[in-house]
Amino acid sequence: MDPSATVDDSEHELARARERLGDHHPDTLAARSVLATLYRRARRFDEASAQLEGLLAGLRATRGAEDQQTLEAQQRLAFAYRLADRLGDAERAYEAVIAGRSKTLGAQHPDTLIAEEHLAAVRRRRWHETVG
Repeated sequence: MDPSATVDDSEHELARARERLGDHHPDTLAARSVLATLYRRARRFDEASAQLEGLLAGLRATRGAEDQQTLEAQQRLAFAYRLADRLGDAERAYEAVIAGRSKTLGAQHPDTLIAEEHLAAVRRRRWHETVG
């Protein structure tokens, strides 16, 4: 990613890619990924989540739900939900990542275990918010 990229530039790049290439083209998906990162860095978590949802939909359509790139996008989305205090959404997204990685990589793979750690952190936070 270009370190001098701005949100405005990236928004325009995504719009051009979507118009020229369609929603599921690899260049469009890459533009969504860059824009999501810039939104997250700007603490615009709901907008980051929206871009990651689009990225995930495109990757599912083109690469499949169990592809590692798709699962990585889903984990990024779960993290964005977590930052946006959408803990229920984060929990469901992490559960899906764990299920996919368990099936493709195995339950003891480091990537699966990392997703489980993130899920546990979300559940702890939800529990602490519930009990006050």
